[in-house]
Amino acid sequence: MKKNLRNICLLLITIVGIIYFPMYIYAYDIETLDESTDLTEIENKESDIINAAEAFFEESSNQELTIDYSRAVKIYVDTNIYENTQMYPTLLRRILGNATYLWEVPVRVSENNYVICTVSRKPPITEEVKKELLENKVFTENEIMEAEKQVGQWEIASSVYNDNNSDYIDTISSILEEDYNPDDIKQLFLLGGTPNMRLPFALFEENGRYKILTMEVTTQEGDSASSFSDSIFNEVQENSIYDFEDVQGILAHKTDETNLGDSGLGVSKEELQSPKAQNQYMFVVIICLFSIIIVVSGICYYRHRKKQNKIT
Repeated sequence: MKKNLRNICLLLITIVGIIYFPMYIYAYDIETLDESTDLTEIENKESDIINAAEAFFEESSNQELTIDYSRAVKIYVDTNIYENTQMYPTLLRRILGNATYLWEVPVRVSENNYVICTVSRKPPITEEVKKELLENKVFTENEIMEAEKQVGQWEIASSVYNDNNSDYIDTISSILEEDYNPDDIKQLFLLGGTPNMRLPFALFEENGRYKILTMEVTTQEGDSASSFSDSIFNEVQENSIYDFEDVQGILAHKTDETNLGDSGLGVSKEELQSPKAQNQYMFVVIICLFSIIIVVSGICYYRHRKKQNKIT
């Protein structure tokens, strides 16, 4: 009987290991500035970054600010990955290889509190913009020529701050429920500026499937904002994880006003269950299995003892 109970317990542990725990495994690495060839050029802008961060505080505050380049993350912009119905490694490498990118540099104010400075390259000035600047007498010919000399150089494009502002790595770690691991070979990529998902989100591969991680981020006005740009996405939760195909399907149905499900997204909530919701479901299933096994074991043990008593 003891042997049977031991086997049942081993079976239960195996079920838990196979079904439950893999859903919580999100080992990953992020592209950070300290490991990039851009580091030296951006370090030369350090005083400008600090000045941008200091602008949020009064001069009398004497706020001590420090930059941690190991937590500055790369964000790929203007990449419409949702034009593709599926995502796979070679396609992702091709998309990101042709993409423009910027760096989000965290300036530490206090523990888990940062000013986030966006550092990007100055874009080229198009002929249409040149014409408009000259016609409106905003720039002279000489000023435009000087501006063109700076094209491609790094600049502080914007900076954001509020009292609850953590950096990207802390935000992602809290959503994945796992600490950032710079030595892991798996990559998590940050993207932004895509149609209908204007603010940054993350893309990573897990168990052979690509996942989208949505984040609540701080805007230049200091407010928290959704990654999604349209009100019909209100019921897609921030700080959650979804299959790439599910998000792609939602965006494909965005303009289909005649087939809105109860989520208001063109699909029902049941069609877009995040892994966290699935984890909660599986936890309940495991508890039920455990209870059933305990009851069955108890019945077997009772019958075994009853049979022994009759023999004696």
